[in-house]
Amino acid sequence: MNENKTFAEEVNDMGFTVIDLGTDRLSTGGKWNIEEETGYKPLTTFWEDFSRVEKNGPLAVIDATIKTFAGCCKDVRRLTELALVLNHKCWQHYHEKRPALSGTYSDLWEGLHDFCLEHLHGEDLDYYLEITD
Repeated sequence: MNENKTFAEEVNDMGFTVIDLGTDRLSTGGKWNIEEETGYKPLTTFWEDFSRVEKNGPLAVIDATIKTFAGCCKDVRRLTELALVLNHKCWQHYHEKRPALSGTYSDLWEGLHDFCLEHLHGEDLDYYLEITD
């Protein structure tokens, strides 16, 4: 990462659009506000699950991601929601100035996103891209 640029500027330079929801809009009292913000209705408790786990630090988040991925890697809807949660958690902790958690979530999201782009095809890939866009 370029030391003179913010994370958001780096991501923008890579061709991604950054939507700054701000931490107050990402969650309220532990609840994920994605439905109010985007209309997407969560299918799982991933947000709440990760909110509990992250209190034990980045290694706990990595472990939880591996276990969650193993349980949902064949269900595109749950896999997509995992990607959404990892991405939003990255931004939540970035805004809350928790670089270790933000960086962990960012790395996990990037790996999952790459996996999805490589392994999803047809309608599954279309679903993933539409929901995560």
